Amino acid sequence: MHFQSLFLVAMTCSLCWVNADDGSTSPLIQLDESGMDSSSEYEEPMGHDLEDRSVNSFYLQCLKAHNKYRRRHGVPSLVLDRNLNAKARRWAKTMASRNSLFHSGIKGYGENLYASWGTQVTGRNLVDSFYKEIKYYNYNAPGFSKKTGHFTQVVWKSSKAMGVGVAKGSDGGTYVVLVAVLYYPQGNYQGQFRANVPRPRY
Repeated sequence: MHFQSLFLVAMTCSLCWVNADDGSTSPLIQLDESGMDSSSEYEEPMGHDLEDRSVNSFYLQCLKAHNKYRRRHGVPSLVLDRNLNAKARRWAKTMASRNSLFHSGIKGYGENLYASWGTQVTGRNLVDSFYKEIKYYNYNAPGFSKKTGHFTQVVWKSSKAMGVGVAKGSDGGTYVVLVAVLYYPQGNYQGQFRANVPRPRY
C-alpha cells in the first residue's frame, strides 16, 4: 500500500537501567485468548464515544500483535497494566504537545516509541514495524543494537506487562500520531540477551 505523505519513526531506549519499583501497585488486566479482558474490573479505556472505542481497539491490537510474536519465540504472553497505560498515555501526550519523539527517562521500564505522519496507524502496524528489526538481529552474537532494540524488547522473555499511550498532534497541517509503549520488567539488559531473546520456532 502506498501513502503519499507517510513518514514513520521508531525509537527504543538504548540505556539499561536497574529495574525499580516506583511504589505504585496497579493490578494487571488479565486477558483471554482473544485479547479481551477476562476480569470484571476492567474499566479503562472503555468509553461510549467513537474515539474511546478506537483507542481501546488500538490497545488490544497492540497487545495481540505483541503476543503473536512472543508465541513465535516461545515466550510468555504480556498483559496490559493500568498503571503502565496511564504512564504511557501521559508521555504520548507530552510528546504530542511538543511535536517531537523523545524518551521519557522513566527508570525501571522498557520503552519503545513510534510516530507516524500523514496516515492512520493500527496497533498491528506499530508492532509489525518493531518486529521487522529481527532481520538485523544476530543470534550468534546476542546483544543490544539500536537497529534491533524494538524487536528484542517486544519478545523479551522476562517482561510480563505492557502499557500503551496514544496521542494526536500536528506538524503544521499534517496529522501526527505519537505512541509510547512501556514494558515491565524492562528488557534489553546487556548479558541477558541469550536467555531472553530465543530464536523463533516457526
